[in-house]
Amino acid sequence: MTQTLDWTLSRVAVFDKNRVYVLAYSKREPGTRVFRWTGGWDNYYVQGICAGICAVRGAPPEILTLCADGRVHRAAPDGQAYEDIVAEKPSKHGLLRDIRPIGANVYATGFGRQVYVRKDRVWQRCDKGVVEDPTADSLSGFESIDGFNEDEIYATGNQGEIWYRWQGTWQRSESPTNIILENVLCAPDGVVYISGQLGIVMRGRLDRWELVEHELTEDTFWDMAWFNDQLWLSTTKALYTLQGDKLEKVETGLPGDQTFRYLDANEQCLWSSGERHLAAFDGANWTRIPSP
Repeated sequence: MTQTLDWTLSRVAVFDKNRVYVLAYSKREPGTRVFRWTGGWDNYYVQGICAGICAVRGAPPEILTLCADGRVHRAAPDGQAYEDIVAEKPSKHGLLRDIRPIGANVYATGFGRQVYVRKDRVWQRCDKGVVEDPTADSLSGFESIDGFNEDEIYATGNQGEIWYRWQGTWQRSESPTNIILENVLCAPDGVVYISGQLGIVMRGRLDRWELVEHELTEDTFWDMAWFNDQLWLSTTKALYTLQGDKLEKVETGLPGDQTFRYLDANEQCLWSSGERHLAAFDGANWTRIPSP
């Protein structure tokens, strides 16, 4: 296996505490490596630069990796395959940015406010009323998508845009900011959390939003996860939690050079993936995971 420092680590997907998947890139190959942690590392190769990864805990279980050009790589017990989201690649609307299970299906989104849904391994558009004209002079786009269910889906992105899809119809919500919003999370507490550049954090639902005021950082919050009944947020330098109205920096006890950026969790564990380092939290202790 190649040397540790050869890999730049990216997004992470927790299937369960014994199976975790991490995207990684190297200057030595043009595509993306998907590393799988089961107490040790193995991996497989995906052709293309990948923007996201998610675990689908269905029958069969699947790991879906989103290629930015408009494809999805599927890995499952019955084998691996590529699925086309768009026929013409790259998409005329721009690159895809995020993939997320919502309800019984999986959704993907990206530039130009394009949104797609996967049903029975077939991708179809679900962005009527929100997608932009690709010939327009100025284009916006979505960075993230999530939902409580398929009747209530949220997407956020450039220029502080917040849209929600209520019972099949997209509506634009008035946003309290024009800053790029990197991530949206529909949490088990019934609140939608949004984070982004300049340390912005907001919460709300449908068309009502409020900023979470703090002076802890102006670094970009790249990702969020829900674990141990609280919201976790990540910059490249540190982790934070939000409890009530209070945002707090997390003292992980990890080595001082630890890098952060992306998060994912299930009921058993929370994982952090930085450019060079991985770490796992079981609710009591943080452990640095050996890099692949």
